[in-house]
Amino acid sequence: MPPVDRLAPNRGALAELARLGRWSEANNAALEAIRLLQSEPTGVIAAELADLVYVAGGPRPGQSPTAGERLIVPDERAIAMQALSVVNRIGELDEAVEAAETALSSPGRWEVGTFWYAVLALVYADQLESAREHCARAVHNATRSSSERHRHAAAVLHARVAFLTGDSVTAANRFTGLLASGVHDQQRGLVVAWTVAALVDLGALEDAGDLLRQSGLTGPLDDEGDRAEVLWSRGLLHEAVDRPQAAFDDFMACGRELLKRSVINPAVIPWRSAAARNAYAIERRDISLALAREEVVEANRWGAPNPIGRALGVDALITDSYEGAAPLDTAAALLETGGANADLRDLWYDFGAKLSLERHFAEGEQAFSAARHLAARSRNRFWVDRIDTALRCWGEGGSYRELSRQDFRVAYLARLGFGNKDIAARLHVSLRTVELCLSTVYRKLGVPGRGGLRSVLFPPL
Repeated sequence: MPPVDRLAPNRGALAELARLGRWSEANNAALEAIRLLQSEPTGVIAAELADLVYVAGGPRPGQSPTAGERLIVPDERAIAMQALSVVNRIGELDEAVEAAETALSSPGRWEVGTFWYAVLALVYADQLESAREHCARAVHNATRSSSERHRHAAAVLHARVAFLTGDSVTAANRFTGLLASGVHDQQRGLVVAWTVAALVDLGALEDAGDLLRQSGLTGPLDDEGDRAEVLWSRGLLHEAVDRPQAAFDDFMACGRELLKRSVINPAVIPWRSAAARNAYAIERRDISLALAREEVVEANRWGAPNPIGRALGVDALITDSYEGAAPLDTAAALLETGGANADLRDLWYDFGAKLSLERHFAEGEQAFSAARHLAARSRNRFWVDRIDTALRCWGEGGSYRELSRQDFRVAYLARLGFGNKDIAARLHVSLRTVELCLSTVYRKLGVPGRGGLRSVLFPPL
């Protein structure tokens, strides 16, 4: 019986264990399947590795083999897959790092799958500098890379690490170049998703939307192998263009997809905190808080600084009032330690707005200035301009200082397209209050009506 048929029971067992939330047993079943593949003397095809251990850009069930792609699964591939399995189910962080570095220091690192799994394990463990060095060596050392596919995979991961460390300019340039030169079919959806995320961070929202449409990734995504990553990037775009309900739906769908694949670690994709932000924006406060707190718990279980910093930041952000600097300072210190400069910039910006809204103007200005420093250092002109506008509007004599939290909440819902009666019902206020708030906003900000609200930089509400 060919290996792909022999592993059908393993795949079924993995799916059922994931459905039941029995992550450790699912991991053991995956490792047993890998051992079966290693014992196959004629080698395997990529599709036979599908769904054993979730990996972005990985093989998909039923994928047709390409000539020359049949391989014997090396010991190093199994080690790298085990490292990623530890990440997905939130095992011991040190174990994942050790396994990944072992695979990448062995001769098997020149096998593309071994390299891909191991580098991503390092990324999720916040070993971003080590991941960057491995990618740079593979990209530039053409004589050692065993194939063009290997060098291409290294280039994709190199661009991703640039994005995660806050350099969206470099990441977007690299990703667009890779798409223009041609991407392996197995990874095209992933590269599109990662490109969209970089474009969104640069404020190139039309380009991001066009790329998704041209790639056929605006619909249900039933046939997309990297559905979770596409949903994540699509959610980021929805969030950036003020579609919080659509963003919430995509982030939650992303989470369901990951859980189905036995991935509970927010280091892979922080879908809970992203969904929490958007649930908060659409006045679903209970579910927002529940998602944010769950992310804090899971991030602390994993122990890497960036997931914890992101989770603590969102949790503090959706708290109704500012109660001291400790949560903010802790989140910022963790993100700085992990090298997640874009996340750190976003944290300072959001808290600059939150602090200013709550009349802590000096502290708000300091937070905005910290965000601007990071944006300027990464050459992100979109964010520099955005923060300069916020500093001007919240600064001494700025028009935003004249508005209350309720004024902003009413105006934000109006910008989303809600009518006055719907806004009154959502906020449990009178229709007259809504009308007075909107009149105040229009007058204080000098905008002619609802259309003028598009230019307002709303604080977290």
